[in-house]
Amino acid sequence: KVQEYDKILDKIHTLNKANETAKNKMDSAAQNFIKSGYEFLESQNKAFREDIANNLADEKIIERNEKINIVNEIIHLGNAIRLANFRSQALREAKIVKDNLGVFKQINDKLDELKKITHQEADLKQIEVNRNAAEEYKLNLLEIITNNEKLEVEGAALTAAGGVITQKAKETASAGIEETAHIANTAKEALGSTVNTLIIGAIVAIIIAILCAWVVVSGIVKVLTRVANDMNAGAEQVASAAGQVSSSSQQLAQGAAEQAS
Repeated sequence: KVQEYDKILDKIHTLNKANETAKNKMDSAAQNFIKSGYEFLESQNKAFREDIANNLADEKIIERNEKINIVNEIIHLGNAIRLANFRSQALREAKIVKDNLGVFKQINDKLDELKKITHQEADLKQIEVNRNAAEEYKLNLLEIITNNEKLEVEGAALTAAGGVITQKAKETASAGIEETAHIANTAKEALGSTVNTLIIGAIVAIIIAILCAWVVVSGIVKVLTRVANDMNAGAEQVASAAGQVSSSSQQLAQGAAEQAS
């Protein structure tokens, strides 16, 4: 979906760039249209004043006046389509400009009407400049309309893809949180098990130490007891021997006394 999202963004960028190019061409065409129209109008107004000053036939003056009126109508129609385009862009409503696309046909019809009563080569060239400028404006306007319709489609697709990506991101974040909680719980349980193991190990070590101490102390006590017993036995033997010596001494003394008497 991320790749799809990026592709849609590229399409939108391309369409916006195309619209920018088309808009610049439209601005240039509009300037040419207005410039050529007003130059034609100015030349006809000047000629109209000269016709009157030279007392030309009424037919000539009427024809000149008709040219001026047609040129004014053409300029008005050009301004109307530009105004419709501006309103359409400002309100983001393509229907406004679409409803006014028929103005281009009216401009062409008026240019054809003007061409029929125009005789000077320079004036005829200006008429074609106006026609080409109007056509250029129309083609680029239609391109912008088409591009904007595509932009609406791509915009909807971008929103949908963005929604999916957002949902996936939420799911990934949720899964990450759950996994983190699971790891934390596992670590907690492992830590608790380790602590229990350490406690049990310590208790066992203490018991073993006590047993070892008891064995050692018991051994020492036994040795000391045996030594004490041996010493007591020796003392008794010494005492017995001393008694025997004392008895022998008394007998010797008694025997000596008897011999002396």
